[in-house]
Amino acid sequence: MEPDLKDQIRGWLAAERPETRDEAETAFRLVFRLVPRYEPLAGFAGRVLARMQPARRFQLFRGFTDARWGRAVTAASLLLTGLAVLVLPQVVPVPSPASVVGTMVTLLGSLVTGLERVVDFGLWVWALLSDIGLAVRAVVTTPPMALILSLNGGLAIASLLGLRRLMARYEESL
Repeated sequence: MEPDLKDQIRGWLAAERPETRDEAETAFRLVFRLVPRYEPLAGFAGRVLARMQPARRFQLFRGFTDARWGRAVTAASLLLTGLAVLVLPQVVPVPSPASVVGTMVTLLGSLVTGLERVVDFGLWVWALLSDIGLAVRAVVTTPPMALILSLNGGLAIASLLGLRRLMARYEESL
């Protein structure tokens, strides 16, 4: 780097403070005015545009894009669709209202059975957790355990106070 460019960069970095926004902007413009500009090579834009042109179609399918083929394929598809619409009601029987209602009742019954199983499992989990809670309460309410838990709570409070005392000198810097 040239010495003048280094000085300009140092001046720009020194001016980058919130209160000197205008000086920093001016220094930034001075730095990048000294940076050399390079133009793209000749023919670069032409090569980019050539790459952006749509890809040529495969020669194998070129005949299918003609208007005659398109009309023939469209006519055939419309004819087959019409035949399917006419023949489909005779092939697939229309369900009776009784069978539709019966299917809906069966579906509703299976949904209610599934919901019953989910609720039953939830009640089983709740009962299990209740039994665990009763066992923990039986252990915690004994006099030796109550004393141990009280001492543990006191130790936690003493540790918190000690930590705050140790951190007091760092709180101002944070």
